[in-house]
Amino acid sequence: MILLDGGSLELGELRAIADDYAPVALAPSAAAGIDASRAVVDRKAAGTEAVYGINTGFGALAETPIPRDALGALQLNLLRSHAAGVGEPLPVRAVRASMALRANVLAKGFSGIRRSTIELLLDMLNRRVHPKVPSRGSVGASGDLAPLAHLSLVLIGEGDATVGEDPRVMSGREALAAAGLSPTTLMPKEGLALINGTQPSTAVAAPVRPSHSCGQAACRPARVSGEHLRAACRQRNQPVARTLRARTGCILTSVCGADTRCGARCARLRPHDPDHRGQCRHGQPHGLRRRR
Repeated sequence: MILLDGGSLELGELRAIADDYAPVALAPSAAAGIDASRAVVDRKAAGTEAVYGINTGFGALAETPIPRDALGALQLNLLRSHAAGVGEPLPVRAVRASMALRANVLAKGFSGIRRSTIELLLDMLNRRVHPKVPSRGSVGASGDLAPLAHLSLVLIGEGDATVGEDPRVMSGREALAAAGLSPTTLMPKEGLALINGTQPSTAVAAPVRPSHSCGQAACRPARVSGEHLRAACRQRNQPVARTLRARTGCILTSVCGADTRCGARCARLRPHDPDHRGQCRHGQPHGLRRRR
């Protein structure tokens, strides 16, 4: 049994879940954090303070208040509206890896989702209920919103899925019933918690075994690009931002430019550059932006 706690999942265990159908469960140690963050969401949902994604709209509607009796419908509509992927479906191993990775992130206890919703996702894994997830629709670093929406719809009995070795595609409700499971009803913030991530992208990349070499190869052009475009680097070197995810790969990648411009505190800015102040520029929404 592989226990998910949000911090200890190894690549070999992920492959075992994806390829060998290894059983998986939520680690007991994760329960307190999950329940505590859910309690925060429940308090905010019951109050009058505007909190993004709980009692407001999304994106351009972020300042639009949502009535208390429509907070669940808001999350349901979020999934439905974002389930707009196209293309061939992802292979089962990628879907299984996506499910495990998303559950693992939610197990950290930072997302405000109910423990029962995570457990249903893991029950689907263990009973081999595999959502049909189109392979195209991600918006990259901004999130695999469409793929995760398709995946999450099955939790509420919508979308499409297969069960076990049966190749027939059935509705999410039929698939859950065939596996002896019941759909859940989304509560405030749960739709947002389910789709706000990049786990399908990670799942597709997971089969690549020489990942360390690939990471090193990716860092080299990143360093050169940052040097050439005079990237702002203060955000990238913030220790707290680097270590919050507590993953060695994230930390190493975030400092892969340390031997160039960022390591030198932007000392390589040309003296005549109007932005030269001996340090990095503040206030840029992205770490790398072309300056004209």
